[in-house]
Amino acid sequence: MQEQDVPLAALFERAWTSYEDADAEQSKDAIRWLQAAVVRVSAASVLSLNEEVDDIPTADLKYLLLPYMQGYLLSDSRERDAHKRLEVMQEAGSHLTRFLQNVQHYKVLSKEQEATLGVISASVQRIDAATRRAQKIQRFQLVKAIKAELDGLKMQDVRSSRLRRMQHEDGEAAQSQGVDEDSERETWLNQIALASLRAADRLSSIQQELGVLRHAVSLPEDERAKPAPVQAPPPELMASLQQAAAALRLGQAEQMRAAVFRPSHILPTVTLAEQAEREMAAAGRASEAQARADAARAAAKAADKDGEQETLRQRAWDDWKDNNPRGAGNSKLRPTA
Repeated sequence: MQEQDVPLAALFERAWTSYEDADAEQSKDAIRWLQAAVVRVSAASVLSLNEEVDDIPTADLKYLLLPYMQGYLLSDSRERDAHKRLEVMQEAGSHLTRFLQNVQHYKVLSKEQEATLGVISASVQRIDAATRRAQKIQRFQLVKAIKAELDGLKMQDVRSSRLRRMQHEDGEAAQSQGVDEDSERETWLNQIALASLRAADRLSSIQQELGVLRHAVSLPEDERAKPAPVQAPPPELMASLQQAAAALRLGQAEQMRAAVFRPSHILPTVTLAEQAEREMAAAGRASEAQARADAARAAAKAADKDGEQETLRQRAWDDWKDNNPRGAGNSKLRPTA
């Protein structure tokens, strides 16, 4: 089926699916579909320069993304020839620039998004690393917020679709349809905002590549095919490298020599006299420890024996006191009358 026989919405859907899937094999077809869609949008005056984003119907908002997808898919080209790649990158940059101009003309972005987009556009100039890092963090946070909003709208659309299947009353169906249109509008506005940030990033990369390509095509053919000359390192560096290499070679030779001429058995680490002294010292320490243990046991036994004798003596004394109360020997001595 030719492009002119396909409805405009179906052409856009084909190209959008190819863009989201990043299908390199279908990129050429997608670019052709996009070009046909651009021609038909222009011929039918779907988007008017006298309008703002609030005046554009929800069903037509997505057509603002046509030049963005053209530029993005072209910038992913794998063309190797310098002349042809220069033409492709110039065309891609032209489409992305037109998309950003349309976004600003129709006032699609919020103030925060406009400020971030202006920072990205100005970042093509030389800036310091700290500023570039701060801009990158700001851009990342904004992209993350937009993606979160898109995910929420997608979940809302899924819930609405389920609700429509459960509804049968006409009034409820009409209310749900109005809610769905608001969700669709927010979805495309967020997609355009996200595409604006990506387009500014991609345009910055394209401009840097264009500088390299223009320099490459300006060279004669023989110089372009010739590899870049390799500059010899300074003599001081070569001398240092040679010294380091010599030291490494010497160390490796010593390791190999030690490995080759080592004995087949493990050599002793001490002499016989040293080992005898160690064993005698260990035996002396063991004897001293045994003597101390024997003395401790003898002292414990003596203490136990003395304690037992004292216990017996105390027990005998207690028995005698029980048998001989105090004053018992004088109980019959009475004065005479």
